[in-house]
Amino acid sequence: MDLPHFPLHPNAYRLNLFAAETGVCEVCEQPRDYQYTGVFYSQDEVDYICPWCVADGSAAAKYSGQFNDAMGIEGTEFGAEDADGEVKVTWTLAEADIKQVCQHTPAYSSWQQGQWLVCCGKPCAFIAYADSAMLAPIWSEIEVDVLQHGIPVAWVREHLRVDGDLAGYLFQCVDCSKHRLHLDCA
Repeated sequence: MDLPHFPLHPNAYRLNLFAAETGVCEVCEQPRDYQYTGVFYSQDEVDYICPWCVADGSAAAKYSGQFNDAMGIEGTEFGAEDADGEVKVTWTLAEADIKQVCQHTPAYSSWQQGQWLVCCGKPCAFIAYADSAMLAPIWSEIEVDVLQHGIPVAWVREHLRVDGDLAGYLFQCVDCSKHRLHLDCA
């Protein structure tokens, strides 16, 4: 039995977003051996979602939910509030790309609300939780992202740890292969 592949989260299984847990998926109602353990934004409490129902979007469709919040996609712009109290929101990505991130891609674990980075007009792939050693060979690619966060560059270069209060989330462009980095604090 082949597990589904997630183009925007190619390491989802290695990063333990699915637990080897036998159960019945609440979406497809099939007996499964893997349960999604990440974030799922929905009004319904859903205990068991299999990887197939994440990948094909059926979990998001059945429960009107999202694995990643569309408001956390880089480039989302919030306009002024209108007379009815509604805020105009616009995205720089195509609707199909937003759906891919939100409805077909597992969320990564973060301190705050996850942010999904963009490059070449497309959502990047989430690669790993990053530490200083992992970033050293690609520093020239991600330095601009560190500078945008306003955190001392020298500190990130020397002290970023996967299990620290300051976390690094490494992405990679699906077109040009450039790395991007999002930083988040506890």
